[in-house]
Amino acid sequence: MKKLLILALAIGVLNSITCRHDAEKQEWISLFNGVNLDGWTMKFSGCELNENYLNTFRVEDSLLKVCYDEYELFENRYGHLFYQEPFSHYRLRLEYRFTGEKLPDSPWWTENNSGVMIHAQAPETMPFIADPTDENLDLLVHFPLSIECQLLGEAVTANACQIGTIIDINGAKAPERNMNSNSKAYPADQWVQLEVAVYGDSIVHHMVQGDTVLTYTNLRRADDGRPLSEGYIALQAESQPLEFRKIELLKIPH
Repeated sequence: MKKLLILALAIGVLNSITCRHDAEKQEWISLFNGVNLDGWTMKFSGCELNENYLNTFRVEDSLLKVCYDEYELFENRYGHLFYQEPFSHYRLRLEYRFTGEKLPDSPWWTENNSGVMIHAQAPETMPFIADPTDENLDLLVHFPLSIECQLLGEAVTANACQIGTIIDINGAKAPERNMNSNSKAYPADQWVQLEVAVYGDSIVHHMVQGDTVLTYTNLRRADDGRPLSEGYIALQAESQPLEFRKIELLKIPH
């Protein structure tokens, strides 16, 4: 009996070591190839799916850029670039920096402002907006149902914005639609490393430069309260030029 117990304990230890080894062997997947936008789908307000309005999203110098040099006015042409595959449990990491100046007719709050949307609705399910400048439109109709990890320059970054969604902070419903992180502010033109760890609908961590700056739980839809356990990742374009690089993802076993 004692020998069997020792054998069972040995097998348990071996299995534990094997699991840790397998976890260490997991590889990050590059979502951006540095050459083109293969694997990504874009959606702009007032445009059909995959119409790259005025060449906003482009790849130059191995960077994924959001550019406005072909615009005269913004005219509420909010855009989102969706990765082709939905995810549930994962870690996403990337680097971003802001460049240039926002377009003059865009809202004041778009200056040095962008975002990474998590658990977003599929791009093909977003409504077609015939006239993005229609003043009767609710602003949020321009954005996919999602939770936005808001990116800011010269201000606290990696905040959480609920877009048709609800999250809990410290075990209670978030009191505001936009919840600030406790990150420090970084110069707009500095490369900043962002990581988001997502565990289905249970818990999400926002990390900046290796530090956890915001945690929230109980992700759900605002309309019916259903758990929001998976969705698409999208990068935002809202009149401020910026650049992304090193966009990678690690799937988390569950």
